Amino acid sequence: MFRQIKSLIILLLCFSVNARANNLEYDDWTVLYLSSYSAAMPSFFNQIDGIQTEFSKDNRITMDIMSMDSKRIGLDPENLKQISERIAYRIKMLGAYNAFIAADDNALNFALSIQDSILKDTPIVFLGINDYHNVNIQKRHRNITGVMEVVSLPETVDMMLRLFPESDSVYVIVDNTPTCKEDYKNFMQYWDRKKSSKKLDVINLNEMSFCHYQQLLRKIPHNAPVLLLSAYFDNSGKSITLHENMKIITDNLAAPVFHLWAHGIGEGVLGGKIISHYEQGRNAALIVRKIKGGQRADDIPVITKNVNRYMFDYNQMKRFEIDESMVPEDTVIINKPESFYHNNKGLVWAIITAFFLMLALIITLIIFGKKRKQINKSLVVERNKALEADTLKSMFLANVSHEIRTPLNAIVGFSELLMTTEDNEEKEEFCKIIRDNNDQLLMLINDILDLSRLETGSVSFLMSEFSIATLCQEVYNSYVLKFQKLPLTLEYIPNDEDIVVYQDNQRVKELLYNFINNAIKNTAKGGVKFWYEIQDNGFKISVKDTGKGIPKENQEEIFGRFVKLDQFTPGTGLGLCICKTLVEALKGKIGLDSTVGVGTTFWVWLPSK
Repeated sequence: MFRQIKSLIILLLCFSVNARANNLEYDDWTVLYLSSYSAAMPSFFNQIDGIQTEFSKDNRITMDIMSMDSKRIGLDPENLKQISERIAYRIKMLGAYNAFIAADDNALNFALSIQDSILKDTPIVFLGINDYHNVNIQKRHRNITGVMEVVSLPETVDMMLRLFPESDSVYVIVDNTPTCKEDYKNFMQYWDRKKSSKKLDVINLNEMSFCHYQQLLRKIPHNAPVLLLSAYFDNSGKSITLHENMKIITDNLAAPVFHLWAHGIGEGVLGGKIISHYEQGRNAALIVRKIKGGQRADDIPVITKNVNRYMFDYNQMKRFEIDESMVPEDTVIINKPESFYHNNKGLVWAIITAFFLMLALIITLIIFGKKRKQINKSLVVERNKALEADTLKSMFLANVSHEIRTPLNAIVGFSELLMTTEDNEEKEEFCKIIRDNNDQLLMLINDILDLSRLETGSVSFLMSEFSIATLCQEVYNSYVLKFQKLPLTLEYIPNDEDIVVYQDNQRVKELLYNFINNAIKNTAKGGVKFWYEIQDNGFKISVKDTGKGIPKENQEEIFGRFVKLDQFTPGTGLGLCICKTLVEALKGKIGLDSTVGVGTTFWVWLPSK
């Protein structure tokens, strides 16, 4: 019932499974799949399933599906004309297909007939082709490649003879379809080479009616192996489906039936070395994806590798008394009775799960006593951390409040004085004080906002190439006037080797500014030096001061939020925290080397191409 519903949906959609809008982007692909047969053929969905397995890995590929239904309709010129017109109209309205998948010989021959007139530059990828002349098709046609359907005739025939050695005859059933004619020709070539002593009887539906066919099936000895190549048309042109044919075989034939395709196994066919239509479809889709990736169809060799496997029906094996040891080890056997495990998988896993749960519970109880002490210790540690974080937060808020009030008070106070004084020198001095405090307030707010953005991951980076020596010189130049007013010296130590790095120029400057500003705040006398060096596929910038230094026990926490070792030093304790968060976002490293009473060197390493 499910397959019938699925067939109906495909036929209703018929022309387009996924129609493409006119405004698709240039890298969206639409592929036309044309099957020689109808959705009633089992190979139809097996091939589509294989194709969709690969296309599902690329959501920019959609597929339209059409059927020639040549098993039932044949190669009627009117049918072929309508298919051509449908394809041409679709191309006219929505644009050319990016690839054309032709399933089986009739579809390939049709595609070649419209290649120059309708398909033009569209690459053709075929699958399920039995005509072995097409192995060299790329020498005769352009823009084409695909997957040959390599049937396992020799292996299946040998298996027939090995399993039924007592039989005097071998039977083969054929009709006049193009695929069958090619397979029958190959069968006869192999049979002649084999020089078997057994009699070969051919039941050719091209020479009889389905009624006569049934009569002949009833006369075949019960132990004579029968190879079913094809039985869709009789000599009057009447057609039947595979399932109708299998009904005829099961009702009239007592002998074992072998087949080269999976359809029919489970409906009366004993087995054989069968073709995987799923693998054909998957390999054809892989070729399409290669073409989409830039390869030319002509440069992709036709796939002729045999991906077939032995498959047998357990019920038929039992019927003909064939033991599993008589077939290859890797044979797929369908309808085989399942073991106790397969029949009671849920119960087995429930018991196993219950056992391991009990075992886990016992182990948990054993180690619980030890873990409990560790947990209590961890809780104490976490509680202390929480209290410390709360204290730091309170200190931060108090510090921020102070830092905000100080410049605000200055701005408000000197703004009022500015309105009352008439002295130009005083006005100029008051304006300078207001500007300085405004800058200080703006810097504080920017620090808080920067930290917030960095911690939430909402900061974007503008990567570019720049000279690290030029950047350091620009930073030095920006501080020259400021250091002239300080009791400190600033020294930039150039590197003999200038390098061009690939990083965020402004963020690197921001790191260097923070380090130098931090050095100024914590250095009463002496000076500040900075330099860069090439190191480990990146570059390292260092800033050294002659300040009071940082005790060893405080060095790990110095990059934390709200941390200020000296509460009387200006700032909020956010500068170094911002630096650490920024460096981590840039995939770099940050650290320091410090000696109390001597000074501190802060450094940062950043990767670069």
